[in-house]
Amino acid sequence: MLFRSDFTVTYRFEELGLTCDFTLHNRDQRPLPWSAGHHFYFTVPWTQGRRRSDYTIRIPATKRLKQDKTGALIVGPELGAEESLGNAALIDTFHTGLTGNEVSFSERDGGGTVRVRLGEAPKPAPNATFVTWTLAEDSPFYCVEPWMGPANAAEHKVGLHVVPPGGTETFKVAVTAS
Repeated sequence: MLFRSDFTVTYRFEELGLTCDFTLHNRDQRPLPWSAGHHFYFTVPWTQGRRRSDYTIRIPATKRLKQDKTGALIVGPELGAEESLGNAALIDTFHTGLTGNEVSFSERDGGGTVRVRLGEAPKPAPNATFVTWTLAEDSPFYCVEPWMGPANAAEHKVGLHVVPPGGTETFKVAVTAS
């Protein structure tokens, strides 16, 4: 089904960060469903001689989900508010039931912090999601991804937003380093 719409992505860069706005304007006469997200890849470890397990991540989530082979959402792992990035249970996990809009990760003993913010409200919209992912245990990157909802929202409707005819909706994310 085709919709008449405008989709604009705007990046604003700062010295130690960036913000990104995904804006969808529905020019159609029908409501337009959508669910956006950003796929940030971060170099981890960022200090030579470190391992992924030398980093911790703090995610303000009360619920974790995974996808089964059919794409259906299933209950995910039990995780604490703070976990080691070396914990394999974080991979391919949707963190929902967010009590705050920011995830942070850093070296255990200092060395800088990266913050990923989802929206501007202190508490994100229901079903807003942070995704944690990496390809392999020795991959030199780790993804912390702010999304409007879990993957395939059009299928299961969790995190699916609808822009009314003539309406506009913006999804905002930000990354800062300190």
